[in-house]
Amino acid sequence: MEQAIYNNRKNYFFSESMKFEFCGFSKTLPMHSFGPAYRKHYILHIVLDGGGSYYVKNNSYHLTAGDMFLIRPDESTFYQADKNNPWVYCWLAFSGSEAEAIVEQSAFAKERYTLHSSQINSYVDIIKSCLTLNHETIEEELALNELLYKFFRILLIDTTHSVPSLQEEFSPLVQQTIQYVERHFDEEITVQSVALALNIDRSYLSRSFSKIMHTNLKSWILSVKLNYAAYQLFMTKKSVEEIAQMVGFHSIESFSRAYKSFTGESPLQYRKRLAKKENLGIHDKEISQLLEQQQVEKRAT
Repeated sequence: MEQAIYNNRKNYFFSESMKFEFCGFSKTLPMHSFGPAYRKHYILHIVLDGGGSYYVKNNSYHLTAGDMFLIRPDESTFYQADKNNPWVYCWLAFSGSEAEAIVEQSAFAKERYTLHSSQINSYVDIIKSCLTLNHETIEEELALNELLYKFFRILLIDTTHSVPSLQEEFSPLVQQTIQYVERHFDEEITVQSVALALNIDRSYLSRSFSKIMHTNLKSWILSVKLNYAAYQLFMTKKSVEEIAQMVGFHSIESFSRAYKSFTGESPLQYRKRLAKKENLGIHDKEISQLLEQQQVEKRAT
């Protein structure tokens, strides 16, 4: 779950060689994730605060503030926020007949996927400008594409260095496990029940999952449940007891203990804090103020 602001353009007047698709900012909850998934566009993420992990082509990267990661079209990717210090990031998506050629002229050439940048504020300013251009007009389409080219001009001259990766196979078994948990988190699932559903040995499943995800499967299952619970606490007026039942807890006491252990707050404290729209802890005050006004979403990007 995350709080996000974004601009997603749907209609176009021109067929551009480089075309703005969408952009935004997001503050994620602990262990919020996206994927494994294939995307239609190039999407460049910039980490502003906190940390997380990015998995692509059998490599994993642990990323923190100042790092950037690129998602290429039609490649399987997965990314996840840290449990203790979840990331805040912004993103810009683009497409077009010349998109690949321009990417290959940048520091992301030769299938590089991550960089550490010295120009983070410049990229952030451009994405903030893109957010203001949210009308479906010719003038604003041209303005968005102008900002996109400016973004890449900065990227071409940016003094970057690569982020070290770990060679890890993101196995089909781990992908199946993630997908199964996200479909059945509302049930009282356990590591054993997941193993039975996937027809795999429990110990082997646990080892395989921990090796790739750097967390045990039991914690992952709990994080999926509590991320959805956080979404419900903010987005609805359902009681804590109702939400506990929705994510597979039969006892409000056990749910509250698990939630406080996971987030540092009880469910009611979390709901009250978000209702007051307290500061989100982001260094850029303008972005922080914008994100404070947003509802918690299941997934923005």
